[in-house]
Amino acid sequence: MAFKKIISIFILFLIFLRSSQAKIKHSILATNQSPGKIRFMSDDGKFVYYQKKNGELLLSSDFKIFTVFKKEKDVHYTLYTTPLKKRVLIEKEKSFQKIFNIIKSNNIYITKFGKHETSFISKGNSPEFHLNEDWISFFDSYKKVITFQNLSSNKFTLKIKISNKVNPFFLPEKAMLKDSSVVYTDINNKGIQGLIHYNFSKKKSRIIFKANNIFQRLEICENNKFVYLGVFPLNKEEKESSIYLLKKSDHFKFPPKIIYKSSSNDIGNIECNFNKDFIYFIKNFESEDKKESFEIVKLNLKNTNLIKITDMKFATNIITMDKKLLTIKDGDYYLLEGSNSLTSKEFSDK
Repeated sequence: MAFKKIISIFILFLIFLRSSQAKIKHSILATNQSPGKIRFMSDDGKFVYYQKKNGELLLSSDFKIFTVFKKEKDVHYTLYTTPLKKRVLIEKEKSFQKIFNIIKSNNIYITKFGKHETSFISKGNSPEFHLNEDWISFFDSYKKVITFQNLSSNKFTLKIKISNKVNPFFLPEKAMLKDSSVVYTDINNKGIQGLIHYNFSKKKSRIIFKANNIFQRLEICENNKFVYLGVFPLNKEEKESSIYLLKKSDHFKFPPKIIYKSSSNDIGNIECNFNKDFIYFIKNFESEDKKESFEIVKLNLKNTNLIKITDMKFATNIITMDKKLLTIKDGDYYLLEGSNSLTSKEFSDK
């Protein structure tokens, strides 16, 4: 009997060992076309914005093809949406892969979701939607000015000139609390990043958070209720990562609530709009041979449990596309969460 118990325990141990070492399977995103062309696809596949090799940006909708932008050499389009799907921001980058300049000004356009007619907004970079898509923001790297623009009145804009004078490649993070209240990141003359709150009505600013040293970077992710502040290392020597939760409604009472802290140099790239119960980011898992392994994780906001959802060794990006959570590796979209079936045969790449 004792021998049988030992065998049973040994079998259970093997099962546990295999399950703990089991790799996470990744599904390639189901599409009706080449993944490299896709710039945005709705969850059911009924609306697809895609770019051809000749530079054309096209929309497939209602079994018809519409031209968004005509063919043009060496251009790349990046599309930005939110779960509301009222509008689409389009960033047009010229001289793509010919001139490497992350701070150059690109053309920014806007269109209604599922439509092909566009309106030019401005030149700049890092465009974003805010406050239920009623506002947008973008940054002019040369003038060092953040612009917040109201979409119901295109002439109504709010502008902030950042203080940064030490890092020409710095792109500020930004979020809106309400129509006249914003937060953004900046760098002081010592090279240390900080999170600044600015009230346009009172014309007053205050420092909400300050990094410990020049080797920490700050990033922001906002949704309707919260702003998530990530503090991540800029080099391998800095061994601390943390994420803070700030409520939009309480005007950032101190101290900010910490929801994650680690002694590893995580990448970050926080995603906070896909699931209200979780945030997603890229974490560093150091393997037994001391090699770094970057994987996408999700943090449960109710109990702060951390769940690894990739097993790629080097995940570098997190993408939300309608109701799908994706990452790109080796030119393919991999589905991490969401449905992987298409109810529409809208467009087939031939």
